Amino acid sequence: MKNIRIYISPTYKKELKKLKRKNYPVELISICLKAILENEAPSIKGKMERL
Repeated sequence: MKNIRIYISPTYKKELKKLKRKNYPVELISICLKAILENEAPSIKGKMERL
């Protein structure tokens, strides 16, 4: 597994705050983003089925 560093822009943080206020599961976004970057499709499917 590679360690990839991602620059989290101020816009990204702002949008996450907006979603948190609307009670959206923000941790799911982080999990999916990480899985996409690591190219782990089974991991994404497993997380989405639990919702």
